[in-house]
Amino acid sequence: MLLRWLSRLLSTFLTASLLGIILSVTAGQTVMNNHYLEGKLTSVNAYSRLSAGLTDEVAKQSELSANPQAAAAISGVITPAAVQKIINSGIDQLSLYYQGKGPAPSIDLSGLGSQLQTAGMPVPVDSPLTKPVHLTPDSGTGKTVAYPGRSFASTQKIAIISALALTLALLAVSWVRHVWTPLSGVLITTGVLTGLIAAACAASSSLLAHYVRFDDASNAFAAVSRDLATAIVHDLTWRFGIIAGVLLVVGIVSRVLVRRLQSKMVPSQASGRAALQQAAKIQL
Repeated sequence: MLLRWLSRLLSTFLTASLLGIILSVTAGQTVMNNHYLEGKLTSVNAYSRLSAGLTDEVAKQSELSANPQAAAAISGVITPAAVQKIINSGIDQLSLYYQGKGPAPSIDLSGLGSQLQTAGMPVPVDSPLTKPVHLTPDSGTGKTVAYPGRSFASTQKIAIISALALTLALLAVSWVRHVWTPLSGVLITTGVLTGLIAAACAASSSLLAHYVRFDDASNAFAAVSRDLATAIVHDLTWRFGIIAGVLLVVGIVSRVLVRRLQSKMVPSQASGRAALQQAAKIQL
């Protein structure tokens, strides 16, 4: 009885550790990876859309939207390539900040504002081209905030080490009990939980696409943010879904194989005991 409860306890902790590893590894490959974010921004045509949105915003604030020459001059400065360079720099800063290797990040568009002013285009004081856009709460404050991402790598290592130790402990208990199904049960449970996460991501993607509606004409920045979030959540749905499918298949197949092996071993053990008992009776 004690070993059974110990096996269940180890299985629960191992499931939690495996789920933590799946979440942390997936996050490290996606939302906390600067190359992934830059790729997703490219996939939703964010740089061109933000370039056009900034151009319209500056033209409206400067009351030059009715002047084609002024609009052309502004768009010649706020090009998609210039916007891409600035945004990617901010994302790279954010990645270093998550790793605890850099200061709080920001996106600074003031260089574009200076170019416009040099070209004779008026830039309003409240324009986004006059001051940095802070990406974290402590940007520009000089304060150090204990951001969870800074301990991300160490937390992931602890989860992996814990999973290995729990797996060995569960195998040891299974060896003593001669019951090998708990490990496959952990895989199946982890697969089901990962599948639920995939389902939640799928539902979130549908809700974002259905209820959060913006267009580039009304708010290019909100529209790009919505499309970026939708693309990331959609990708996470597939990633978690594939992981869940693999875990379920491996868990179910391993459980079936283990039960077949155990069912074959039981009759052989029983016949062995019967042979010993028969030999003892003959001696008597």
